[in-house]
Amino acid sequence: MISIKKARLTFIALAVFSAALSAAPAQTPNISEATSQSADSARYNEAYSLVMAEKWAEAGKALDAFLQAYPKSPWVDDARFWRCYVMEKSGAPAEDVFRCYQQFVKSYSDSEWSDDAKSNMLRLAQQLAKSGKPEYEALIRTIDRESEDEVSLTALRALRDIGDKKALQALVDLYDPQANAKFRSRIVSVLEDCEDPLAVRKLMDIARTDPSVEIRAEALSAIAGSHSAEAFTFLRDFYRAENNADLKRAAIEAAGDIGDPRNIPFFKQVALNETNEDIAREAVSALDEIKGLEAAEAAQDILAKAKSFEVREAALELISERKAGDVLPLLKSIALKDESMDLRRTAIHLIGELKEKRALDTLKEILAAAPNEEIQGAAIEAIAESGGGVAKAFLLAKALESEGEEPGRSAVQALADIAKPDNTAILLEVFKKAKSRDVRLAALEILTDHDEDEIPPTKLLIQIFKEEKDPDLRQEIARSLGETKSDDAVPVLLDAARNDAVLRVRTAAVSSLGKIGTPKAKAALLEILKKKEPGAES
Repeated sequence: MISIKKARLTFIALAVFSAALSAAPAQTPNISEATSQSADSARYNEAYSLVMAEKWAEAGKALDAFLQAYPKSPWVDDARFWRCYVMEKSGAPAEDVFRCYQQFVKSYSDSEWSDDAKSNMLRLAQQLAKSGKPEYEALIRTIDRESEDEVSLTALRALRDIGDKKALQALVDLYDPQANAKFRSRIVSVLEDCEDPLAVRKLMDIARTDPSVEIRAEALSAIAGSHSAEAFTFLRDFYRAENNADLKRAAIEAAGDIGDPRNIPFFKQVALNETNEDIAREAVSALDEIKGLEAAEAAQDILAKAKSFEVREAALELISERKAGDVLPLLKSIALKDESMDLRRTAIHLIGELKEKRALDTLKEILAAAPNEEIQGAAIEAIAESGGGVAKAFLLAKALESEGEEPGRSAVQALADIAKPDNTAILLEVFKKAKSRDVRLAALEILTDHDEDEIPPTKLLIQIFKEEKDPDLRQEIARSLGETKSDDAVPVLLDAARNDAVLRVRTAAVSSLGKIGTPKAKAALLEILKKKEPGAES
């Protein structure tokens, strides 16, 4: 089946192309693809049409330009393949063309053009060998063997599917640690689908001895597919004997996929004793694959005894997700008493995810008893996550009454997050009524926050600027008015520049007029220069 990605030629163009390019790939385009094209697709097709027209010099330049402009395009492998082909047709030395195809196969082994590139490599190697370069004879044998192996593997897969008993032994015999990695990986994949002890034993051998860490990890995962006691015993022993951290982790992950409750003690032991945090955490994840209360109970032991925050956090998350009994008291205790501030925050976050009234009440208790602003902020965020009208009302009251900077600012931010799309009115209420200047400033920052392509709310800023008495806040509002780039802000900024009692507010107004930069703003600046009026300064 030819990929739609390659379907770009018309029937007439294909006929011309096939007749003209005797060594070109044999794939036939599918002309049913829609004609709409993205920019990179159109650019690729322009270059491809030059190849089709045999304009080799122009095609080479066009392909190079495409590759430079679109290095991440899905058409890159196509362009790379045709670049090698154009090299050959342009008269480049055969050895250079061979290396071009060789690099292509190495870099794009999964490309649909990979087989075509190998065929061209074989043809070029044969030419080079005949011309007195015997070193290419070994390459010919390698390419021929890879092709034969692929055919053999496909045949064995077909025999396996129809129940031929000899196919599995032939498949086992076909594995060669010296074969290319892609081929060995495919053998692992076929063996994984064989429900036979011989296949599992071969996978065990590959996991122990293959030269590639990646393929050994693939074999470990495939072994778990048998879900047998023998498979788990092998994976456990492999973990204990192996030194490579990636493979030890892969063994634990594979053992977890078996999902047998009898393996809980082993995973618990690994979680508590393994010095590599990633592997220890993987052991907790393996427990999560096992159904029943025993896994949650093991996680509670890990939570109580493990020294690593990462491992304890994973155990706590497992316990919370399982909801094995009433987890709220445990989460509350950790949130208030645990030595690890990080784990306290995790517990608070998990309480917020419970989405129940008791959880909200617990978060309020934690907030009231929190020993520092860090935990207070985490509790406020969790209250926001719990959602609902009760949470919104509580956060609003907290923002209005707060006298501390961090809890109040956290409440404002949380309130803004959950009050959408009507957060402007709520934030305006906070700005006007909050006791703390820091809280009011936080509300103002959110009200005036905008992306580069957005315009701040000019009318709202003008309104609060006229009503505001605090010099620091007036200064911030004046700066925000400059970001609006609006002539509507000019009169109020001109008035502030001429008459405000505080120097820093006046200078902020003048700077904002400069940012607006319209003819009306320039006229205001000239008026300020012509008629200076003294004013009291802070």
